[in-house]
Amino acid sequence: MASLRESVPPPLWLGDAAFQARLTEYILEPIQKADRFEEEAMPVRPLITVYGHHEADKAEVVKHFCKTHSIGAYVVQCRFGFTGDVIQQVNQLFLEEADNFSVLILDHADVLLLEPNDSESQLFALGLRDRILKERVLLVGCFDRVLNARE
Repeated sequence: MASLRESVPPPLWLGDAAFQARLTEYILEPIQKADRFEEEAMPVRPLITVYGHHEADKAEVVKHFCKTHSIGAYVVQCRFGFTGDVIQQVNQLFLEEADNFSVLILDHADVLLLEPNDSESQLFALGLRDRILKERVLLVGCFDRVLNARE
């Protein structure tokens, strides 16, 4: 697994000012200013979604934002037919790297959430919110497609 600490050039597109402001609001502030948030009155949003064109490198943009602000983040790729690998990678991260990251980025999260390849992956996806709350990690799901009313 690639570490956040590797020197990787920034993505070509980093988002506009509004996008960067949302990343600051949903990722940076809950981590750096945790005392502002309260479970009942002003809870932290544990699930963040990023929609965009499939070539926009959304996961890399979020990872670069986190790296720029010294926030530990890992990217897990979701691929058709291999959603079981996502379970293994996420479990391994929580087991081995739990103290080293605050943000879990699921690239192509639409694959895991909309088309898991087995019941284990489907159950994992359904329980993911509870898992990240327990682990105290923010989840950023990067989606290549926008859901229609039917989905």
